[in-house]
Amino acid sequence: MSDQNCPVCKGALAAPPKSGNWTKDYWLFDCPRCGDFKMADWTQCQMLRDLAQLGLKKGDREKLSALIRRKRPTDVIRSGASACGYAGPRLEEMLRDVRSRNYGPADNQQFLLRHLRDQAEHLGHRVPVYLDTDFPVIWSHNRDELEFHLNELLRNGFIDLHDQTQRHWIVSVTTSGLAHLDSRPPDVGFHTV
Repeated sequence: MSDQNCPVCKGALAAPPKSGNWTKDYWLFDCPRCGDFKMADWTQCQMLRDLAQLGLKKGDREKLSALIRRKRPTDVIRSGASACGYAGPRLEEMLRDVRSRNYGPADNQQFLLRHLRDQAEHLGHRVPVYLDTDFPVIWSHNRDELEFHLNELLRNGFIDLHDQTQRHWIVSVTTSGLAHLDSRPPDVGFHTV
């Protein structure tokens, strides 16, 4: 294992991948965009083949990144019969799931608001949103789309803006934002794979 790029989003890893155990049958990745995740060794080899077979489309890697960011910390991403002793999603299932999801702007804003609420340690807690790495969290394709949704939440009074740079926003969810979330049904199945 020598690749310094994430096998999912192809972005630079925060640290080199580490062997997850003494048999080196899975690897630990630390990706700023996809989060921390474990991937079976064989899965990484299969990933490019599987993506090519499905016909990679614009935005597929970002959507796959969003799913990986929502997986349970103990999951090991597997492919085919590999790593059959581990619990976790199979790459093939995740790729099919990527293709079946089609969310609109209102859904993305709901996901973003829920994500901000879940990241806050308490009411009024200021949460950083990193534009270059956090856009997959809400199923966006790029940082511009994430910034559009942040602006919409701000315009609707669902978040307060405390600081803004070219790279990040520091926001908090307002009571109007919390009331809005409470008035909507939960997005069943979105937060886990």
